[in-house]
Amino acid sequence: MSEWKIDGREVSPTSLWRVIEDFENGALSLEGQEELLRILEESHQARAIYLKHFELTALLQIKAATQAEEGTLPVLNDRLLQRKILRLSVLAAAAVIALLAGFAAFVGLNSPEPRSVALTASQGSAWTISENGDDPKPSLQAVEEGSTLHVSSGTVVLELESGTRFVVQGPAKVRFPKLETPVLEHGWLWTDTGAEAGELKITTDTHWFRDIGTRFGVRARDDQQVELHVFEGMVEVGTPTTGKKSKVLPGKTGFVIAADGELVDTALAVDPFPGLPDLLQAQPRYATTVMGQAPSGYWRLDEAVVGNMTNQVPGAPAGMCATSVDPRAAGMRPASGFYGFEEGNRGAYLPGEDSQSVLYQLDSTAGVSLEEGSVAFWFRRAPDIETTEVLWYAGVPDGGGLGPQIEMHAFLSESGNLQFFIEDGEQDVLLSSSQNSTDNQWHHVVVSWRRAAVELYLDGQLAARDQSDRTKRDSHLTGTNIRFGKTGSGRAPGPGDLGYFRGWVDEIALWSRALTETEVDLQFRSARTQALRVPEEE
Repeated sequence: MSEWKIDGREVSPTSLWRVIEDFENGALSLEGQEELLRILEESHQARAIYLKHFELTALLQIKAATQAEEGTLPVLNDRLLQRKILRLSVLAAAAVIALLAGFAAFVGLNSPEPRSVALTASQGSAWTISENGDDPKPSLQAVEEGSTLHVSSGTVVLELESGTRFVVQGPAKVRFPKLETPVLEHGWLWTDTGAEAGELKITTDTHWFRDIGTRFGVRARDDQQVELHVFEGMVEVGTPTTGKKSKVLPGKTGFVIAADGELVDTALAVDPFPGLPDLLQAQPRYATTVMGQAPSGYWRLDEAVVGNMTNQVPGAPAGMCATSVDPRAAGMRPASGFYGFEEGNRGAYLPGEDSQSVLYQLDSTAGVSLEEGSVAFWFRRAPDIETTEVLWYAGVPDGGGLGPQIEMHAFLSESGNLQFFIEDGEQDVLLSSSQNSTDNQWHHVVVSWRRAAVELYLDGQLAARDQSDRTKRDSHLTGTNIRFGKTGSGRAPGPGDLGYFRGWVDEIALWSRALTETEVDLQFRSARTQALRVPEEE
C-alpha cells in the first residue's frame, strides 16, 4: 500500500480522503497544498482516489441543489462554501488532465515556454547555467525554470516580475524548479521580496524558509549546516525531518540551524542589498572584484590623512591609521603594470620601529573567526630585512609570536619568505612559501582558513596548504587587536616575538568564509590585466 507524507504526517490511500477534506475546509497549510498537488501529479492511485471523491461530492451537491429547488432543503448563501467548491474544482481539473492526457505529455505539448529571468552580475563574476541537467553553459544570460545556476565567484542578481530580487554570492549553486521556489545546494542566497511581492520559499537539503515581504539570506555551508540572517520582516523556518517550525525576526545576530531545528546564535552577516547599485555599475577593476566576492571588511587606504580609514563595506566599522604611518604613499598603479587600479591609487608606508607604526581596528561587524575566514592584502618590502616582521595580525593583546596565545598572523621570515601561523588553543598550523618576497615589488597575499584546510596564496598561486582537522571550537577576535604592522597592542617586540613591519601596504580585505582558488586567481588577474576575462567553471 502506497504511503505519502503531507504536513509532516504519513498519509495512506484510505486517509487521503481526510486530507482532501482538510483542503476543502481550508485547514491544509500552503506547504500541505503543494505536497498534495505533487502527489496528484506523481501518483495515478492518488488521482483516482481524488476523482472518486470529487465525483461523489459533485453528486451530493447536485442532489442538494435539486432538493433546494423542490423546497425540501434550505438554500445556504455561503461564500466560504463557494470558495471550497472553487478550490475543489481547480484541483480536480488538474487531476482529470493528468489522468486522461498524461501529465508529462500534456506539459510537453501544450504548456508555454518555461519562464525565465535575466541576470545581472558584478564585473569579474564567473558563473554558468545548466538547463535541465545539460552541461553548464558560461554564455547564458538568463535563468529559466528547471535550470541550475553555478556561481564560482562574484555576485549575480536576479529580479522577478513580482519585484522579488535574488542575490547569489559565489561560490554557490542554486536550482530553480520554479523561479519562486529556489533550492540552495551550497553557498549564499539572499532575497528581498519587497512590499508588494507574493510569497516565496527557499529550500535546502535540511530546511525550508518561507517569507512574505522580507529581506533575508540563507547560507548552505560545506559542513552541511545552514545559516539564516534576517534584516526585515519575518521568516518561517521548517525542518521536515522533525516537523518543527520557528518564526525568526530581525535581530543583532544570525542563526545556525541545527538538524533538529534548534537556532544557535552566530555573527550577523553583511546585508548585500544596500551596496548593490554601485557594485553592478562599477568598472572591472580590482576593487570591483573584491566587492563582488562579498567581503565583511575592505579598506582601500586612499584617505591620505592619519585617522579613520573608510571601510568600503556598508555598515562595517572604519579602521584606524596611527600617527607614524604615512598614508600618502603610492600604491599599485598602471605605470607599474597594475592596470586594475587608478593612476593616483594610494597605499600606506609603515616605518616600523615604534608602536605608532600600525593600522588597527581592521574589524568587521562579525569580527574575525578562528574557525573560518580569509584575509587579502598587498605589501612591498625592501631587501634589507634582518628579523621576522609581522604583516597582518588577529589575536589577543599579549600575542606576539609563535607561542600558545589565541592568535593568527601573516609575517615575513628573516630570509624574506612569506609565512602564516594560526593557534587556536588545540593545534598550531605554520605555513611557508618558498619564494623570497622582499624584492621591493608589490605582492598579493591571501590566507584562507576553515576546519578542513588552511591555505596560503602568493601572487594568485597556492604557496602552501595544511589539510589537517584543525579545530574543534571557535573564537571570535574583534576590535583593536585586528591590525597590520604590529602584533598585540599590549606589548612591544621582545626575544622570540615578531618585529614591526617596515614597508608599504594596500587594499586590506576580510571575509567571514574561506575563499576558493578561483576567487584568489580572479583577484590577482583583475589587478594585473586591463580587460579581465572570466574563466569558465570547471
